[in-house]
Amino acid sequence: MYEICIHSLRYIYTAFSKPLGLEGLHEFTAMGLLDNRMIDYFDSDHPVKVPKQTWMKERLRDDYWEKGTQSRKSKQPDCCHTCLHSRNHLNRTCLTK
Repeated sequence: MYEICIHSLRYIYTAFSKPLGLEGLHEFTAMGLLDNRMIDYFDSDHPVKVPKQTWMKERLRDDYWEKGTQSRKSKQPDCCHTCLHSRNHLNRTCLTK
Protein backbone atom coordinates (compact mmCIF):
# COMPACT_ATOMS: atom_id res chain seq x y z
CA MET A 1 0.00 0.00 0.00
CA TYR A 2 1.17 3.56 -0.76
CA GLU A 3 0.94 6.55 1.50
CA ILE A 4 -0.32 9.70 -0.18
CA CYS A 5 1.68 12.84 0.55
CA ILE A 6 0.60 16.27 -0.53
CA HIS A 7 3.20 19.02 -0.86
CA SER A 8 3.16 22.61 -2.02
CA LEU A 9 5.84 24.17 -4.23
CA ARG A 10 5.80 27.93 -4.74
CA TYR A 11 8.11 30.47 -6.31
CA ILE A 12 8.03 34.07 -5.14
CA TYR A 13 9.47 36.93 -7.17
CA THR A 14 9.66 40.49 -5.85
CA ALA A 15 10.91 43.56 -7.66
CA PHE A 16 11.24 47.25 -6.81
CA SER A 17 11.16 49.97 -9.42
CA LYS A 18 14.52 51.24 -8.19
CA PRO A 19 17.10 50.24 -5.58
CA LEU A 20 15.97 51.36 -2.13
CA GLY A 21 19.34 51.45 -0.44
CA LEU A 22 17.95 49.53 2.54
CA GLU A 23 19.80 46.51 3.88
CA GLY A 24 18.04 43.25 3.07
CA LEU A 25 15.76 44.76 0.39
CA HIS A 26 17.07 44.08 -3.08
CA GLU A 27 15.89 45.42 -6.42
CA PHE A 28 14.99 41.81 -7.38
CA THR A 29 14.54 38.72 -5.20
CA ALA A 30 13.42 35.19 -6.08
CA MET A 31 12.93 32.21 -3.82
CA GLY A 32 11.48 28.74 -3.92
CA LEU A 33 9.37 27.37 -1.08
CA LEU A 34 8.50 23.73 -0.47
CA ASP A 35 5.81 23.28 2.17
CA ASN A 36 6.41 26.91 3.24
CA ARG A 37 10.14 26.32 3.81
CA MET A 38 12.65 28.22 1.72
CA ILE A 39 14.57 25.79 -0.50
CA ASP A 40 16.49 28.22 -2.74
CA TYR A 41 17.27 31.92 -2.97
CA PHE A 42 18.52 34.52 -5.46
CA ASP A 43 18.78 38.31 -5.32
CA SER A 44 20.09 41.09 -7.54
CA ASP A 45 22.96 41.93 -5.18
CA HIS A 46 24.20 38.31 -5.07
CA PRO A 47 22.99 36.93 -8.42
CA VAL A 48 23.52 33.22 -7.80
CA LYS A 49 20.76 30.70 -7.06
CA VAL A 50 21.76 28.97 -3.82
CA PRO A 51 20.24 26.08 -1.85
CA LYS A 52 18.69 26.86 1.52
CA GLN A 53 18.18 23.26 2.60
CA THR A 54 21.01 20.80 3.20
CA TRP A 55 19.25 17.99 1.35
CA MET A 56 19.01 20.15 -1.79
CA LYS A 57 22.72 20.93 -1.71
CA GLU A 58 23.59 17.26 -1.16
CA ARG A 59 21.28 15.78 -3.82
CA LEU A 60 21.39 18.24 -6.72
CA ARG A 61 24.33 18.59 -9.09
CA ASP A 62 26.16 21.84 -9.76
CA ASP A 63 24.60 22.19 -13.20
CA TYR A 64 21.14 22.41 -11.55
CA TRP A 65 22.26 25.52 -9.67
CA GLU A 66 23.98 26.99 -12.72
CA LYS A 67 20.85 26.56 -14.86
CA GLY A 68 18.73 27.95 -12.03
CA THR A 69 20.99 30.99 -11.79
CA GLN A 70 20.61 31.65 -15.53
CA SER A 71 16.83 31.22 -15.27
CA ARG A 72 16.56 33.71 -12.41
CA LYS A 73 18.83 36.19 -14.20
CA SER A 74 16.57 35.96 -17.27
CA LYS A 75 13.45 36.72 -15.19
CA GLN A 76 14.94 39.77 -13.45
CA PRO A 77 14.56 42.26 -16.34
CA ASP A 78 10.94 41.19 -16.97
CA CYS A 79 9.97 41.55 -13.31
CA CYS A 80 11.64 44.95 -13.00
CA HIS A 81 10.07 46.13 -16.28
CA THR A 82 6.62 45.03 -15.09
CA CYS A 83 7.17 46.89 -11.84
CA LEU A 84 8.13 50.11 -13.67
CA HIS A 85 5.18 49.76 -16.09
CA SER A 86 2.75 49.25 -13.17
CA ARG A 87 4.16 52.25 -11.30
CA ASN A 88 3.85 54.48 -14.37
CA HIS A 89 0.31 53.28 -15.04
CA LEU A 90 -0.75 53.88 -11.43
CA ASN A 91 0.82 57.34 -11.44
CA ARG A 92 -1.17 58.28 -14.58
CA THR A 93 -4.36 56.83 -13.11
CA CYS A 94 -3.98 58.76 -9.86
CA LEU A 95 -3.25 62.02 -11.70
CA THR A 96 -6.40 61.80 -13.83
CA LYS A 97 -8.80 61.50 -10.88
